[in-house]
Amino acid sequence: PVAPEHLPSDVRAPRAADADAPRATARYAAPRDPRREAERILRVLAETGGNKSEAARALGMSRTTLWVKLQRYELTSLLPGAEAAR
Repeated sequence: PVAPEHLPSDVRAPRAADADAPRATARYAAPRDPRREAERILRVLAETGGNKSEAARALGMSRTTLWVKLQRYELTSLLPGAEAAR
């Protein structure tokens, strides 16, 4: 098996950019009540100015998961700019 000592030193050493990278957030734990989850998603989207990437990160879920939940709870029409997309 390949061990760290088999790798080149530049691969083994952490990069400076990695040290400044934000840490992963805790995994998302969905509320048991779908209505509360939908309200939380809308609240976080409002707090992030409608930025889905930031909202997903704040919620601890992937952007894809956020998008699926927006569709599941039929929230896409409530998002900023939804009228322009029609």
